[in-house]
Amino acid sequence: MKKNKNQSTIDPTETSTTYSAPEFSIPETSKMYSTMDDNENQEVLGIDERQTISVKQIKQIKQMIEDASTKFGQQEQIQKCKIERNSCGLLKNLNYEFDEIGFVNYKKLIPREFLVPNKQFFQNRKVPVPDSIENLSDKEMIVLLTGYKTLAAIRGFRSVDHQIVSASHESVTVQTKISWIGNYETDFRSVDYTALATASLSNTYSFCKNYLAEIAQNRGEVRAIRGFLRIPILGSDELGPQNEDDNVNAKNESNSNPVSPHSVLQKKMTEKNISFDKIKSTSLSKKNSDGSCKFPDAEKWESVLNIPVAIVLGILNNLAAKEKKND
Repeated sequence: MKKNKNQSTIDPTETSTTYSAPEFSIPETSKMYSTMDDNENQEVLGIDERQTISVKQIKQIKQMIEDASTKFGQQEQIQKCKIERNSCGLLKNLNYEFDEIGFVNYKKLIPREFLVPNKQFFQNRKVPVPDSIENLSDKEMIVLLTGYKTLAAIRGFRSVDHQIVSASHESVTVQTKISWIGNYETDFRSVDYTALATASLSNTYSFCKNYLAEIAQNRGEVRAIRGFLRIPILGSDELGPQNEDDNVNAKNESNSNPVSPHSVLQKKMTEKNISFDKIKSTSLSKKNSDGSCKFPDAEKWESVLNIPVAIVLGILNNLAAKEKKND
């Protein structure tokens, strides 16, 4: 049998055979990247000699990879922090207790740090106020506002809406509507629950008398939450004067030195050096979404007392927000 001249033979007696790998020309990438800033339009060899890519394109690809990596990391973090609910509409990472009917016992979900002894209950009975809530009944405790807000977040809601029903120099009534998401308790249908709350000079005390609208709003929200979730414990914002004497003093004080939204606004205007003309012109400049004037009756205002109470309360809220922002 003839042998091909190019055919190699292997000696079976040899214990090992050494092969030489073909030599490749490896581009000096470090040198290539070091000159990127000099000329972004310069071309660099691609996979083969027929393909070229500019330094600018390399930078763009590199940035795309970094952006994709960052986005993936953010999505991964969001996924870890994602609030998930089970098939019943309840949070997966929370242990629930249920009553004998099968409804969630939301009272048990109130964080303990937002439950405090009801000082008024004990002081009115002239007994020491406990240091903790251990062994206290529902009427001997109150829930701080943040506690009820936390509970609402656990239950799940879509929106909270506050509407001023009536307002005067001595009282403000607010209607609060909370749109709750559906779960097994509501046959997975969204439910709107509405509550009314009033704050007046006779059922508030101390500095609260200067913030009737805000107190009414807080009370309305608390009542809408605990009413829908069937919780009998009062919210701290629902408490009025401590005893009958405080109530009488509040009435006497309101008669001798009445506090009204208009008087508060006038005081703020003096402190901030804001003229009535400024208030009037600003109100006239406010526009609705369709471009019409939001407060057309402002043209008829001759003094602060002519401004409707609801608008006065809005102006005071805006001034308070600006003060808080400046702080």
